[in-house]
Amino acid sequence: MTTKKQLSPMDFGEMLHHVQNYGVNCNTREIYLHSHYSSAEEEGIEYRMATQFIKNLHLLNKINTKKITVHLQTPGGDWNHGIAMFDAVRFSKSPVSMIAYGEINS
Repeated sequence: MTTKKQLSPMDFGEMLHHVQNYGVNCNTREIYLHSHYSSAEEEGIEYRMATQFIKNLHLLNKINTKKITVHLQTPGGDWNHGIAMFDAVRFSKSPVSMIAYGEINS
C-alpha cells in the first residue's frame, strides 16, 4: 500500500509561489494559462504567455515524460503566438491534455 507524500508547509509555500508566479506546478505536472488584461494591451494569448508556456512545457519534459495537464482560460489572442504554443505541444515528449475554461473555439 502506498501513501501520498504530504507536503510540508515550506514545500507547499514554494509550490504555491511557482504556480502563482510562473504558472507551473512541477509536483502535479500542471501548467496554468490565463490572460493578463490592461487597458493598454489586448487580452488573450500574447508573446509573454506563449514564452512562459513554452519554458514551462520544456521544464516538465526535462523532468520526465509523464502526462502534463494544461489549464487554459483566455479569450483568443495573437495567432502567431498561439501557433508557437501549439507547435510546442505537438513536439512535447510527454502527452499533453488541455482543459479549457470559459469560451473555447476549436
